[in-house]
Amino acid sequence: MAIPTPAAQASDSGAQRHRGVPRPDAEGGGPLGAGGGAAAGRGGGLRTLQGQGVSVHSAPAAAPARRQIRGGHQHHPDAAGRGQEHERGGAGAGALLAAAPQHLRLRATALAGTHVRHQRGRGRRRLLPGHPHGGVQPAPDGRHPRHHGGQQPAGRRHRRAHLPREHADGQGSLQPPRSAAQRGSSFRADPNPASQVLDTNDRYLRKVTVGQSPTEKGHSRETQFDIAVASEIMAILALAGGLGDMRERLARMVVATSRSGEPVTAEDLGVSGALAVLMKEAIKPNLMQTLEGSPVFVHAGPFANIAHGNSSVLADKIALKLVGEQGFVVTEAGFGADIGLEKFFNIKCRLSGLCPDAVVLVVTVRALKMHGGGPKVTVGAPLPKEYTEEGLDLLERGCANLVKHLQIAQLFGVPVVVAINEFTTDTPRETALLVSAALRAGAAAALRCAAWRAGGEGAAALAQAVVEAAQRPRGRPRLLYELQLPVEEKIRVIAQKVYGADDICLSEEARRKIDLYTKQGFAELPICMAKTHLSLSHRPELKGVPKGFVLPISDVRASVGAGFLYPLVGTMTTMPGLPVRPCFYDIDLDPDTEEIRGIF
Repeated sequence: MAIPTPAAQASDSGAQRHRGVPRPDAEGGGPLGAGGGAAAGRGGGLRTLQGQGVSVHSAPAAAPARRQIRGGHQHHPDAAGRGQEHERGGAGAGALLAAAPQHLRLRATALAGTHVRHQRGRGRRRLLPGHPHGGVQPAPDGRHPRHHGGQQPAGRRHRRAHLPREHADGQGSLQPPRSAAQRGSSFRADPNPASQVLDTNDRYLRKVTVGQSPTEKGHSRETQFDIAVASEIMAILALAGGLGDMRERLARMVVATSRSGEPVTAEDLGVSGALAVLMKEAIKPNLMQTLEGSPVFVHAGPFANIAHGNSSVLADKIALKLVGEQGFVVTEAGFGADIGLEKFFNIKCRLSGLCPDAVVLVVTVRALKMHGGGPKVTVGAPLPKEYTEEGLDLLERGCANLVKHLQIAQLFGVPVVVAINEFTTDTPRETALLVSAALRAGAAAALRCAAWRAGGEGAAALAQAVVEAAQRPRGRPRLLYELQLPVEEKIRVIAQKVYGADDICLSEEARRKIDLYTKQGFAELPICMAKTHLSLSHRPELKGVPKGFVLPISDVRASVGAGFLYPLVGTMTTMPGLPVRPCFYDIDLDPDTEEIRGIF
């Protein structure tokens, strides 16, 4: 168990040359153009949470063909310098049919939808698709019904990726759009506001205007960037169970909403296959090792405050298989029990079917002193003495925050072990105070851990405590809410049971989005709250265990491919900004030794 903390071308040569059928009055013959926190678990006994040939292909009446297929390239007949053309329909097509040898004769229904165009100065005539009358249409599965194994005719045609949307629209004809206007009318849609990501902190990218070039013909719009770790693709990478599952999740990503209110997906745009190719190698977990040689999978990086905050399902499953029946896997759940651990159970466990045997809650004396009312810590400034000297009063008040996180973890029915990550300035009395508070609150064990200093030996006692906790008899793990609950109610359950809020307050935008997602059929997805990790509430400055607050929900977004809705709490943003004094001020390079300085 896991422990959390193509278009074919018409050619003048080759295989199609023998298909040429000259017209009787033609000066030159030509071929027929075929147009057309952390959690722990044992390796054994995994429990789950539920249990080829010529054919003519005509365009629809509203979309006559405007391009000539020649030598594998598409040419506009009316372009300057390309010569004049005239069209011969009906009788020309009939003469061609009479002149054709029996074995090459096409059905009259196919020729009825054909133009014969003569391009002066080039001495050749061609059959081109696109007459607005009839023609052989492909079967609903995209295969041509009458010619050589049912293959769709060569020439301009739909790519595989476009077929699902055509069938969903009920258009019957699988013709691709013939003009830019048609292509635009296929998706009259409003893109989602955050459809691009960048792995750089830049507050100016939180709202930008794009499409201001004259070539965009006035289609400018406001949009925004998210940081890469908040992207839906990152979440998909972490939640996918394999290549096939990842491909399906990428296809389900909703990138826009049509003017009629329907979701437009990556599959609708025909890009999900390309996305899967880009992610083909990324889905493979990185195998690394600790300084002592223990194997480590490093895979995926969705932050817990703006995404679901857990390492990949695939890495967990591979690790569980490798450790065997008696082995253990430790998998990370980011930040505290209020965000990383809650999402571990309600999203990752729910979607993967895996559940942990124990939870390891990591705490520090310094952090709890801050929650007890200690002075503010400023990045780059020396630590106030309250954090480097013994302070039992501050620590005792801060233990309320520890108890609250323990209570959150216990909501899921899994034993909790508290690991006190030691600092050299911690005193024995401070450690004893923490251990006592944790045990009184129901922790299975609480003990000091010195792995940072002594390696595996410094964590041996903690490992033994985890083994003992994982072997305890217990009931079925619990989840906080049923997916069938309304979206607003699921948000309220998390806010009240986990954060300790009195209630929630939805903005008008949040309510509009919830209504939209409910109409689109996404209301039964789990919830992934985007909330500050610096407080149990929405206000980072409120430490300890805040009470009497109402949790504001400013917006709600949908990561349908990943499989959750994520409300934005308060002023939470998905594009961080740099601090007043960024770390790059300390980084430099020695040109002589090539030594990098200032990273650590």
